[in-house]
Amino acid sequence: MTELFHLNLIGGHDWIVKTAQLLPLGITDQHLHFFFGMILIALIYALIRPLIYWMILLKWERVLTYLVSGLFVLFLLVSYEMYQGITGSGNVEFRDVANGALAMIFFGGFIAVIYLVELFFSYIKQLKKQKAKSA
Repeated sequence: MTELFHLNLIGGHDWIVKTAQLLPLGITDQHLHFFFGMILIALIYALIRPLIYWMILLKWERVLTYLVSGLFVLFLLVSYEMYQGITGSGNVEFRDVANGALAMIFFGGFIAVIYLVELFFSYIKQLKKQKAKSA
């Protein structure tokens, strides 16, 4: 399994498109990365947009804020690990990014617990108001 993954990393996108056939047309490796990046962004945008719209309709701004900030932190962690690998200034370990993702999951659980406690107290307040009106 790791050999297959390693070969795909070395070969790059040659299993999809033969770069040697595109060079006479003036299409370089950078053009292919741009093209594949645009396709990937368009696909992810088309998949994520209905989900975001649904969250907005449900007024789940906490979930959206959590997701955006979590993705930003993961981006920073991956960028820092890549920086360490490029400059040789530290050990590049996938475990560091995994620990950051685990921290993000725990923080999400913490936010969920706080939200449930707030819902519980607002429900109790509402019950007290209803009892006061009926009495």
